[in-house]
Amino acid sequence: MSRVYEEIVSKNLKKSHADVKYLIAYSIYKKQKQEFIENYNAQHGKKPKTERLKEFQDNCLTNTAIENLYAKTEKILITYGDTVFKNKLEQLSNVNSVVNGKKQFRIGVWQSIVGSFVFALLLFVIGLIINFTKEGGLKEVLRGWLE
Repeated sequence: MSRVYEEIVSKNLKKSHADVKYLIAYSIYKKQKQEFIENYNAQHGKKPKTERLKEFQDNCLTNTAIENLYAKTEKILITYGDTVFKNKLEQLSNVNSVVNGKKQFRIGVWQSIVGSFVFALLLFVIGLIINFTKEGGLKEVLRGWLE
């Protein structure tokens, strides 16, 4: 195992979810190392020698550099947690709207049923009025009902 891995990850591993923090910190270090090699290659036209890489590693293993790695890691984890939380909140909101939509649908069905019965009752009353008006007119039918 590399010395950097030992410094950043192995010393800090615990049997908990916090292990992810140190693994992310190590991956950030690896990205920085890759960028260092690419920049060195672009500037000098060749890959850095072992001594130069050792200097880079020594700079990365200072307490301040490691604390900065952990700070970046915490930012990444917080951003990730916020994103996951927002997505879950949206999913729950969608579920809530579906449930409320089903309630509204049921209310709409009951309104339709009641409206149909009212309409049928209205048609029945109009039919009765027309039927009774044939015999003596509407005034006679209404007088018969009122008396």
